[in-house]
Amino acid sequence: VLFLIMALFLLWPQARFGGTAWATGASAMGLQALCLWGLQNSNGALYHWLALSNALFMAGMAVGAGLYTAHVRIRTARMLHWECLLLIWTAAFAFCQSLGVWSGWQYMLASGITGALLGVEFPALVSARAEERGQDLRASAGLIYSWDLWGGLAAALAVSLLMIPFWGLVYTAWALAGLKLVSALWWLRG
Repeated sequence: VLFLIMALFLLWPQARFGGTAWATGASAMGLQALCLWGLQNSNGALYHWLALSNALFMAGMAVGAGLYTAHVRIRTARMLHWECLLLIWTAAFAFCQSLGVWSGWQYMLASGITGALLGVEFPALVSARAEERGQDLRASAGLIYSWDLWGGLAAALAVSLLMIPFWGLVYTAWALAGLKLVSALWWLRG
């Protein structure tokens, strides 16, 4: 379902901002779900690990957004760089899942990295959309945030309830890398 939605968006070039936010929210939430399931598989007792993993994810988002806001101004043409970074991260995550060598602390670190990349991309998309459309940042922020949240919701449901139980961690990780590949293609096509 996620790929069908993304494939339909790919045919509609005007959807690249909302679609990228949707794909980023979906892939980040999906990777976080993989981190949580991976922690469960590697450590057994999950309750305290869940809280710490989610805290690292949120801290990563705060750090990423803060670094972007303090030091970086992304132009529309440079969005491809951020998309490629997120694509590389999701593919690296999937590759490491394929090797089956991850332990609990590696999932914790992955939660923080995923959050940081999500935290950077959200304000980058807002800035790029505002610049491209000649809008105030506030006009772009609400829409981008909404798409990001819808993507996160879709992934929270699809990844946790369907994909991981039926496909496992490895195939789900590769599917999320494919999701980011689609959104990177929008920026490559420019």
